[in-house]
Amino acid sequence: MKSQEEHEAERVREMTDLMRKAREAGDKTYTYRHGKFLWDVVGQGVITALLALVALYGIAVGWLRPLMAVVLVVSLYSVWNTFVSRSYVHSVRINDEAITFECFGRERTYLLDQVHHMRLREFPGTYKLYVRMDDEGVFHGRYWVRGWWMSDGDELFYRLTDLETRLNPDSLKAHARRAN
Repeated sequence: MKSQEEHEAERVREMTDLMRKAREAGDKTYTYRHGKFLWDVVGQGVITALLALVALYGIAVGWLRPLMAVVLVVSLYSVWNTFVSRSYVHSVRINDEAITFECFGRERTYLLDQVHHMRLREFPGTYKLYVRMDDEGVFHGRYWVRGWWMSDGDELFYRLTDLETRLNPDSLKAHARRAN
């Protein structure tokens, strides 16, 4: 049986290998698993759209109007993020020159030499990331990347965090990553 130190050393070696692999990946596309994307993004988007219609009906007939108004606002926000701003990406393509986010057939490409800021909010336990690019707004620039359900999602997670460090070398997060 392994001691705690041996287990920790093995985990550190695995993470180091994964980060090295991510840096050496070159031009690669990471894609959300099809069935999971249908449920997690499309299915939930349709459900919240239906919920918005129920809330509108509830408001129209006077049934719990304050509650239905809240349900309507939350549902419309979810529908907006899913189908209009396309914040839940289906695939991410990264190479030495650009990063591309794709959802529902629409791609948004950012040339790395023109990107001034890339900010990530990380959820390491599930390899989930909230990515905000330079020109973030209500229509584009904000992306949820659910690495757990994407091809080579762990590699994608480390590749995006490394990219953030390269693009924002003076940030507090970049200093902390280099120290560790």
